[in-house]
Amino acid sequence: MPAPYAAREAVLRAVLARAPGMAEILRAPYRVTQLPGLTNATFRIDTAMGSFAVQLPRDGMAGSKVRADAIAATRLADALGIGAALVHAEVDTGAIVTRWIVAAYPATAEQLRRTPGAFAAVAARVARLHGSGARLARRFDPLAAIADLAARAAAAALPPVLLDGLARARSECGRFASHAVPIHGDPVPANLLATLSGIVLIDWDYAGMGDPAWDIAYFALEAGLTAAEEHALAAAHGAPGLDPRRLMLNRMIAAALAALWGMDRMRSQPAPDLTSWIATRREQASAIATTLYAGDGSG
Repeated sequence: MPAPYAAREAVLRAVLARAPGMAEILRAPYRVTQLPGLTNATFRIDTAMGSFAVQLPRDGMAGSKVRADAIAATRLADALGIGAALVHAEVDTGAIVTRWIVAAYPATAEQLRRTPGAFAAVAARVARLHGSGARLARRFDPLAAIADLAARAAAAALPPVLLDGLARARSECGRFASHAVPIHGDPVPANLLATLSGIVLIDWDYAGMGDPAWDIAYFALEAGLTAAEEHALAAAHGAPGLDPRRLMLNRMIAAALAALWGMDRMRSQPAPDLTSWIATRREQASAIATTLYAGDGSG
């Protein structure tokens, strides 16, 4: 096993021993596979009773309110039938155990385009979350996250046109604050899985109460959807007010947040392929800011 697994083996075994029906599994042969992950240590557990996914939080997140919020959102997704089946969760360790999702693939633009009805299926799953009427304790505020990351970044991390656009965006976003609904918060293709039974949403670390347009716009950005595909997704979603400007506003904020997140990550874990991705997101955000606030900048 790789070193990260060895370092967490005792925690992982203890979590499995406490999960309902799992103690018996530990007495028989089983296989642990560590999976890639940016924010969690994630493992696949293959047993005679089926396969499971176990997430252990990054350092400092065990027992935190942030982790408790992620567990609450995972539980909600299971109850709504849009997420993985929750087997066990612990706030003190931050562990989340779910049933493994069989034959699942990231909902990339290419996969969606070659599957009839796939865009509508994504919209329907996200709309079920947004229209659930549930309340999550966490408030999803990407502009606050941008301010926090920008404070840690270099002074020239974002160009002036984008900084100005983000400042103007706060007043526009304020119009939607009273209409906040439960959102996923991080709907990248890797977190929206196409399965034999439909779209399943996973990894709820950033879920909270926010603008439903965020989930549509951020997914469109990270999946590389065209503007027409993004608008079709919003139309299939069916919520009122998801107009092109609102989607553009959220796409700009999402691209800026992604760029700053990448810069912050580069400080601790430099990666050559991340440099071009950061530049692309920064350029996308700046281009949208120019479009949104051309002329007198009025909304």
